[in-house]
Amino acid sequence: MRLLIDTNTLLDVLQDREKFFKSSSFVWQQCQMKEAEGFISVLSFANMYIMKLKAHHVEEVLSKISPIFKFIDLTADDIIKCAKMNWKDFED
Repeated sequence: MRLLIDTNTLLDVLQDREKFFKSSSFVWQQCQMKEAEGFISVLSFANMYIMKLKAHHVEEVLSKISPIFKFIDLTADDIIKCAKMNWKDFED
């Protein structure tokens, strides 16, 4: 199974956010155990710092997630395709 990991899923685990930690850590563990293949948009990684994390944690967080998840690029074509899908939640 291939999963695109949402920014908030990462933040739930990294910040031990109680309300969502259990379900988000399950997804994280599935990727860590290679039961699922997890992907993170490079934009999501950057957004974590805008949203919640401090810049001095960049290397620490990168070293935690890069062995588990694969980074994927986001292109202009991706944005155009997403816009044409007309989803209520553009981020998804």
